[in-house]
Amino acid sequence: MHARHSLSVAALLLGVGCSEPNPYYDPNAAGVDAATDATTQECTTSETCPSPAPVCVERTCVQCDATHADACSGVTPICNVVSNTCEGCSANADCASTACRPDGACAAEADVAYVKLGGGSGPCTRAAPCATLRQGLATTKPVIKIEGVAELSETAVTMIARDAIILADAGALMRRSNSGPILRVTDDLTVSISGLGLGGTAGGITDAALVASNPTELALHHVFITGNSQVGLKVTGGKLVMDGCIVVGNVNGGLDADATMLDITSSMFVSNGQTGSVTAFGAVQAANVQAGSRFAFNTIAGNTANVAKTDGIACSTALEIVSTIVHDDVTSGACTYSKSLVPPATACTGCVTGDPKFASTNVSDPRAADFFRLKPGSPAIAAGAPVAGIHLDIDGDPRPTTTPDIGADQYTP
Repeated sequence: MHARHSLSVAALLLGVGCSEPNPYYDPNAAGVDAATDATTQECTTSETCPSPAPVCVERTCVQCDATHADACSGVTPICNVVSNTCEGCSANADCASTACRPDGACAAEADVAYVKLGGGSGPCTRAAPCATLRQGLATTKPVIKIEGVAELSETAVTMIARDAIILADAGALMRRSNSGPILRVTDDLTVSISGLGLGGTAGGITDAALVASNPTELALHHVFITGNSQVGLKVTGGKLVMDGCIVVGNVNGGLDADATMLDITSSMFVSNGQTGSVTAFGAVQAANVQAGSRFAFNTIAGNTANVAKTDGIACSTALEIVSTIVHDDVTSGACTYSKSLVPPATACTGCVTGDPKFASTNVSDPRAADFFRLKPGSPAIAAGAPVAGIHLDIDGDPRPTTTPDIGADQYTP
């Protein structure tokens, strides 16, 4: 589909070979090296290369090259022409449809309802985008894409009442000019939201910018929930996935989760809550957490609450917090810690203490590249523990497999 020219660590490790078994390999032949010849497919033309390495480059069968980028498809539609491997898309701009799904596949343009500031009443195509997310959701298309760096202001809640994948370009923001939630997800749905900002909501002390009840799965990828004069996110029941999200400056607390399975990784909860707030937590309130929950590689800092020991994370049931920075905040209840950076005297297995040395703590610019990222000399560097399935940090940088950094950010010089 597309050619990618960036060189990654993974690309260097993969090289230009392939792991497809060689059908001409004879283990008894003279001069055979069993460690390499059994997995290298030599070729003279692409016609002699079987799938999944159907392209012949310098006598080696590979997945793709610059002239055969269309050999890549599915959840790996992008050709890395340095490593000659097929990869998943990582940004909307990677895809001809400008719609990169969270699974790495490029959505077909016919499957996307496009929304754009200044759009019309339909039909929500790329050539004729509609004006609101509500209109996009009213179509039957599985993907809704919010185009461009724009602010969509609503005066009523947008109900998500069907399964949907919602994508947004970096910098896109939804806000509500009056009291109440911006988005509400109804029961028993599978909803994924990527790249969208939710901010600036007015009033409503019992509301949240995003409210969900009993979702089959609500997955938030690189979502910004910022500057709301209520709780940032409220989820009851179901399953919540957060990856690479930033929740900052929400007056009545960051995340309020009750009876929910949590899978929260590589995310930041910063400067939420206030003294005298009506809610009894700052960053995260995790009540009746369901079995199988995970809370790892997150950064919790500078949150405030009106009840002692709950400005960080309030756990009413057991929740293990792994490889997470908790700075200037404390926790209460049944939270336990391992391999984290925590305040002194916190009960913790293999933890460190001290100033995490954040590069920037300017909460007015949460999209800045150095926002609560680590500086050299941080005690969080190389002090964490690997967690299965978590390979990338908040910026998409790879985490070491042995001694990753604690927190949302993996320091890169």
